[in-house]
Amino acid sequence: MRIEEFVLRLQMGGDQGGSVTLIGSAYGNREETFALSRLLQDLDLPIRDLEPVLRSGHPAGARRNLGSGAEPSFLAPEEIGTTLFQALLPGTIRDAFLQSLARVEQEPDAGLRIRLVLDPRSPGMSEIAALPWELLCRPDTGDFIARNPLTPFVRHLEVPRLCAPVQLTDSLKVLVASVLPDDLDPLDVESERKDLASGWRGTSGIAMEFLENPTLPQLRQKLLTDTFHAFHFIGHGHFDPISGEGALLFRDGQGSSLPVRGRVLAEALKSQRTLRLVSLNACDTARLPRRGGLDPFSGVASALVMAGLPAVVAMQHPISDEAALVFSQSFYTALAAGLPVDAAAAEARLTIHLAFPDTWEWITPALFMSVPDGRVLLPATDAAEPTTAGGAAPRPAESVKAETVGAPGGITIGGVGHAIQGGVHLSRGSDEKP
Repeated sequence: MRIEEFVLRLQMGGDQGGSVTLIGSAYGNREETFALSRLLQDLDLPIRDLEPVLRSGHPAGARRNLGSGAEPSFLAPEEIGTTLFQALLPGTIRDAFLQSLARVEQEPDAGLRIRLVLDPRSPGMSEIAALPWELLCRPDTGDFIARNPLTPFVRHLEVPRLCAPVQLTDSLKVLVASVLPDDLDPLDVESERKDLASGWRGTSGIAMEFLENPTLPQLRQKLLTDTFHAFHFIGHGHFDPISGEGALLFRDGQGSSLPVRGRVLAEALKSQRTLRLVSLNACDTARLPRRGGLDPFSGVASALVMAGLPAVVAMQHPISDEAALVFSQSFYTALAAGLPVDAAAAEARLTIHLAFPDTWEWITPALFMSVPDGRVLLPATDAAEPTTAGGAAPRPAESVKAETVGAPGGITIGGVGHAIQGGVHLSRGSDEKP
């Protein structure tokens, strides 16, 4: 799949309080202003009440967060999405977007990546970065942009990091850690393990290893014993709106929940040079503080991005076990089929919508992508590698460096259009048989 870029930057300032600049498209660059203060005022209450709307109509089940929401507001998610679309794509920028979309729609296997560039360290940007931009909805057609694999939506938080893709020499190694404290709601971990395995079934060069209820030091020790390219966490998350701190919930010595802040988790992961993907299947791990004056990188996913992790998948809201399992299976299946990471995330969102059409849980998974083209892993290029469909040998991998950026919306793995082929190896730890 060939993906064209449509890059937008949101900034504070201007006569109306904010501006959006088109900084990359096939139809040139341009800038428009929008009423920032009015946007925040109109969406404040509906967004705070969005969590119960996401839950409406879904069967009761365990959810990967700690709290409950208030009553839903009168503003439907479609209306929130339309309001966000009109703010992000005003005037001439909307014209360029429609032209760009028409351009790729005329070509087979082409898509348009909408990349939203944010610098949450700028004064007043925390509230803007925390808006649910994944709900972008075209008012003329009713289409949700982020739910279409041909129009993947990616948020980029600008951070001062450089990143190059890692060359795979044999298999893609994934460490899957499940943590279930005794004092929290149970989760269907066994089903998720099976879904992760079935998502890669029929492909080769993928090795998964499971780790049950590790402490953070044990997780760190496991990462030091082998080379891992991806880390997948199954468990509970927590976000404190007062402090703006996000955390994963590990276990203490008695089996009760022990919050591990995003910054602390980042310290355990960031020195692993081959680690290129972190997937957090835990609620509220993509949330950013909405209050001014708080550290915009105090959430779990944003802390990992600031630490230099090039790709993070996280959850913006509570998510049911059922939806989490559907997302994981669809996402990994799409990646194994060779879809770009952002397109795979959009495909997985669509699958949630098709499985549970009466809910809004499809907007919950968020993508933090630290490289513009998603090239965080390069496939092995030895002579034994199968040729492409056209019969030609794969092109040698090229080293790529880019500024790291990222934020809520999907995932990054395998690069753009690279397929990984072959079987799955599963084990529960070094002392147990596969």
